Amino acid sequence: MIIIVKTYARKLITDKPNYLDELILHRKEKTLDQDKLKTFISVSENKSFTKAAEEVFCTQPSVSMRIQYIEDYYGIKLFDRTGKKIILTGAGKMFLPYAKLLLNTYEEAEETINQIKNLSKGKLSILSSHTPGNYILPEVVFDFHSKYPGIVIDSAIQHSKNVINNILINKSDIGLVSLPKILKDEKLEYETILEDPLALIVSPNHRWVNRGNIQPNEFIEETLLLANRSSSTVSYLENQIERSLPPEKLMVLGNIEIVKRSVKSGFGISLISRLAVQTELSLGLLSEVKIQRVNYRRVIYSLKRKDKVLSPAAKVFLDILKKHIEPHAEIV
Repeated sequence: MIIIVKTYARKLITDKPNYLDELILHRKEKTLDQDKLKTFISVSENKSFTKAAEEVFCTQPSVSMRIQYIEDYYGIKLFDRTGKKIILTGAGKMFLPYAKLLLNTYEEAEETINQIKNLSKGKLSILSSHTPGNYILPEVVFDFHSKYPGIVIDSAIQHSKNVINNILINKSDIGLVSLPKILKDEKLEYETILEDPLALIVSPNHRWVNRGNIQPNEFIEETLLLANRSSSTVSYLENQIERSLPPEKLMVLGNIEIVKRSVKSGFGISLISRLAVQTELSLGLLSEVKIQRVNYRRVIYSLKRKDKVLSPAAKVFLDILKKHIEPHAEIV
């Protein structure tokens, strides 16, 4: 507030230098608070210390002390006391509208902070990779919004690498990613949200459906359908089966829904989050096949910068998220 007052003072000096040269030159390094500003405004409007004391709920000596403090603060008289009459000086008249503006700014700032604390106002930005963004977040976002409609939510889906990079440069409050293993970065703080097992899905009419397990070397005979080029699925699977997949056996289709429809039609197979295919598997629209001696799963993490203090809205959102993922834990 000192900076704001000084800025206003400089503006006033341009207009009336006789009054306010002293405002900057003689002001002591103190601060004005709301009580003092309210008292000044009340005295100026009531033209009475007694009435002002009643209005601001303090004693008359306290009113006198507060006015004296402000006058010492600026090094200039703001009131003329002639007998029982109290009137503003020229400097007091000029300061009055700025005192009201300063008090209003204080009160607006307090109101905004209180609204943020009680979640009646604020913003929350969330970035997520495709699996949590498409198959976990929608229910969580709508549940949160129904409870706290004053919070503006900005949620976007990106590749995991982009989510991590944007969290690092502080472009979002919370990140959610599904990864085969945690990425070590001293600037990030991770928390495990849910295990994300992958399912090898095939058409219900595929020749593998009635077999218990397939051998890893059989996998490379099929066309592997991928949602995006940045997917970690290929390198993860190659590590699991200990051999490279031929490039001609890989096809990128753009998103998970197209991959599922293509697998259902028999155009290839895919290794995909079981969260994404629960409905299709339960309805028999897709079938899951096991690969012998291969355990394929990822983990969904929430992440933020270590030096970032989460807002009350972000903390409550994560609590709601954890409640929503409890039913999903049953499919692991």
